[in-house]
Amino acid sequence: MIVRLYLNDPPGRRCTLIHTSIEQLRDKYNLTVELVKKPDFAKLNNLPLLQFPAVEINGEVVFEGRDVSIAELEHEIQKRQGGVKWLRLVCYQRCY
Repeated sequence: MIVRLYLNDPPGRRCTLIHTSIEQLRDKYNLTVELVKKPDFAKLNNLPLLQFPAVEINGEVVFEGRDVSIAELEHEIQKRQGGVKWLRLVCYQRCY
């Protein structure tokens, strides 16, 4: 899974928090992390303008311009992995 982080340069509090959170999740979810810093972003012609910091997972921007918790990041990663983490079974007794 590819995670692209769009960060300010130099990074502020939000950028640092997101980068640290992704680094904590990197090994757990086998992530490939790419950093795009704001000065380099101007060179990428085909991308829409984003509010920094932004997080893109497998080509989809999922967070933009706000604080993101590690729980929110993990939730979005799990959604895109396609695996079901839990399953609720409801059993009904057949009445005769």
